[in-house]
Parts: sequence; structure tokens; C-alpha cells
Amino acid sequence: MSYHNNRSQPRTQPRTQSYQPPAQRSAPAPSPHVARVQDNVEQGVPEARVPSAPTPTPTSPPQPVDPPPGTVTTRTVVDETGPFALKGYYPLYDTIEGAVNASPNPRLVREGETTKGYHTHTINNVIYYMPNGLEMGVSQFHGDLEKTLTDSLINQENKEKYRGEWRKIAPGTAKFTQYEAGDIVTKNGVAYIAMMHVGGNVDPEVNSYITYEPLRKWTLYAGRPTKIDGGFF
Repeated sequence: MSYHNNRSQPRTQPRTQSYQPPAQRSAPAPSPHVARVQDNVEQGVPEARVPSAPTPTPTSPPQPVDPPPGTVTTRTVVDETGPFALKGYYPLYDTIEGAVNASPNPRLVREGETTKGYHTHTINNVIYYMPNGLEMGVSQFHGDLEKTLTDSLINQENKEKYRGEWRKIAPGTAKFTQYEAGDIVTKNGVAYIAMMHVGGNVDPEVNSYITYEPLRKWTLYAGRPTKIDGGFF
């Protein structure tokens, strides 16, 4: 029996591959803008900057301009506030409808005019409306309302006396003002008359609305307030 000595056989050398280093990638070429910036930096040239937009200057809203003298103003009225008095004219209304509704004869046209149920008055360059069919000096006044009211308050056969604006404290003293029955005062434009002796510690504006009559010492003069120049009388 023969033996083969495998050790004497030369070993087969493994195949090897030559090592190829990876190819070096070249950096991408800079964009023209970047290249310009780099050149400028190297040469000491400052980079150009785009100017920012100017900040807008705030403007104030337009201010109202008063109309020239003699200009009649047309008003935009939301609510009717009549009847009221201005410059001694009474009763005035903001709207034609308000004046016509208050007229005892809505179809009445004054002589020389064309408007039915009302006529107009221009006060402080503003048009107001007054009902037709009222009695002059009684229920209608053209500039003389205050004088008529003052005369009626003072001349009441000495039973009623107009004491002017209500005062809590008598002038020049530290005591309450004293009022007698029939004394008439005004407060915030509203006229009140004393029903009995009452001191200034009783406010007519509050006391006149007390529902329990034994405690009421003041009452509205003539039964209701009448507006005059923004207040009441």
C-alpha cells in the first residue's frame, strides 16, 4: 500500500486583488455669488449690502374742519330728542317727523310757506323743526321763552316766589338754606316748587320722586320738566 504525502504538494496560493485607492472627489465649484464674496474678502473689499426699505412715517388722522360762518349744517339724527328750547325758541325738534307728530294740525301750512305741519328755525347754523298750529306766547315761542317763564314764576300774586338755583347751604353761612311753601328753585335745569317749609338738607331732585307722599316736600313745577338749552325747566 502506498501513501501519498499531501504535505509535499505545494499549496495553491490564494488569488489577491491589487488595492485601488478610492478616487478623490473634487469640491464643487463655488457659485458666482460666493466666488465674488470670497474674492472681495481676500482683497479687503467690503461686501455690498442691499439697502433696507425706509420705515413708513405714521400719519395722524385728518382733523375735522369747522364749516365757515353762514354754512347750514345737515345733521345725521339717530333719535328724536324734542321738544327742547334753544335761544328762546320752543318747542324745537330734531326731525320733521317729530315736529309734525306734535302739531295739532299736521296739514297746516303757514302763510308764505310750503311745508305741511311744521316750519324751520336755523340756530347756530343748524336747522331745527317746530310744529305748526301752536299758540304764540303760550305753547310756541320765537326767542322769548326764558323771559316768559321768568315773568310767570315771579308774578304769581306773591304765592309763589322764584328763589333761583337750589342751594343746600345758605350763602355766607354754615346753615341749611330755608325754603317756604311756594318757593320755586331750579336744579340741573329742572324747576321744583316747595310744598311746605323745607330745609336745604332735602334735595328737590331726589325728594320730588318719593312715592310716599307724606315724605314728599318738593314737586316738579307745572307738573313736568321742560328742556331748555340742553337742560330742563
